[in-house]
Amino acid sequence: MFYLSLLTILTVFQLITQSNKYKAAWIYYVTPIDRPGQFMTGVLKACLIKYVLPFNVLFLCICVPLFGISSINDLLLSSAVGGIESILIMLFLVKNYPFSKASQSSSKALVNLLILGLLGLLGYLHKVIFQYELLIWGWQYSAGYCFLSCSNIYKRGLEKPGL
Repeated sequence: MFYLSLLTILTVFQLITQSNKYKAAWIYYVTPIDRPGQFMTGVLKACLIKYVLPFNVLFLCICVPLFGISSINDLLLSSAVGGIESILIMLFLVKNYPFSKASQSSSKALVNLLILGLLGLLGYLHKVIFQYELLIWGWQYSAGYCFLSCSNIYKRGLEKPGL
């Protein structure tokens, strides 16, 4: 259930570069930022907080009374996996600054299917190891560490998009 909230990230990151008022995006290109990774990781964190966190809180409020306190580690694991998925989506789908391109309809069906397949595979693995509580905690910590590491690498290594 927690993995359903990650579907919003796929949609948000596909549409975040498009706007009807895209000509105001010149400000991104005149800033003295050589590597705008800090800006883009800020966009990533803002999208996670605005779009994923409310779903996770709602799902947690539903799951704790129904399944018990052990559903908290499932939420933490799916959040860490969602963070990794978000960074992968930002790397492969977001090639420009937010709201810097004209609105258009572009189909990225193959990339979407690959991302959804990866998400489904991770959800299935989570279901398989559901009965092993310590394994879920270990996987959650390693996925969280991987998310933080990828976020730092993304922050330092991103080149200016669109140039």
